Amino acid sequence: VASELAAEALAEALARQELDTVGAPELDLGEARPGEPFCFSATVGLRPRPEVSDYRGVRLVRETPTLSDEDLEEHLDSMRRQSGVLETVEEDRPAADGDVVDATLTFQDETYGDLVREHQLLSLPDDPTHPFVLDLVRGLRPGEMGTGEVTVPDDYVVPDWTGRRCRVAVLVHAIKSVSLPSLDADFARRVGHESVE
Repeated sequence: VASELAAEALAEALARQELDTVGAPELDLGEARPGEPFCFSATVGLRPRPEVSDYRGVRLVRETPTLSDEDLEEHLDSMRRQSGVLETVEEDRPAADGDVVDATLTFQDETYGDLVREHQLLSLPDDPTHPFVLDLVRGLRPGEMGTGEVTVPDDYVVPDWTGRRCRVAVLVHAIKSVSLPSLDADFARRVGHESVE
């Protein structure tokens, strides 16, 4: 009952004072004694009221960002990679750096059984999700399997398997390459620019 009375009294006081509060108030109800006035204290956060002084005459300096040719090339390459299309490699060759490998991973643990992750896309040389299996993938052709012992990292996407030392089998289904778009007007329009100039 005391907290309800305090909340009601506080709401009235804030409205009377026309205070613009932020967040929930902190109430200190103290002790309620029969026959004595009920007293409490409250701490409230107030929204700041900025005062704008005379801003005329304030000198503004516009800074023009500079971009080196190297930074520009790196940015354009990044945009092209994001717009790239995966195409299956038709020639019979092993997976190499720069490829994206479509593979099924089977993690084998005597205690927990098998964890099968089908058709995972593994980017060589630095896949963000499965960097710990890439040594087993390099040099494999479609239809081939690589096996080995790995330690699953602590930040792996399947929490039950993090930190485990287990055997993994990698079956390669296909090797894909990233086809990058040409740096032309059509590409510029697709990424929201009028031209590549």
